[in-house]
Amino acid sequence: MLKALERLLRALRKSRQALNCEMLVEGLLQLHHSLLARDCSMIARRQTVVLELSALMDGLEAAWN
Repeated sequence: MLKALERLLRALRKSRQALNCEMLVEGLLQLHHSLLARDCSMIARRQTVVLELSALMDGLEAAWN
């Protein structure tokens, strides 16, 4: 699942089309919820990914505004 998230993060960084960004954000949110539901042994790794997601989402929101 983390490999899929990494691919989505790379695609989001490269994407300039609103529709693609919207679809990627939707996928990122679904993966984010899945990561939050995982067992506690992954907390440190999950927190790193969540921080990256938050930063990317903030950047995407700023770009759209």
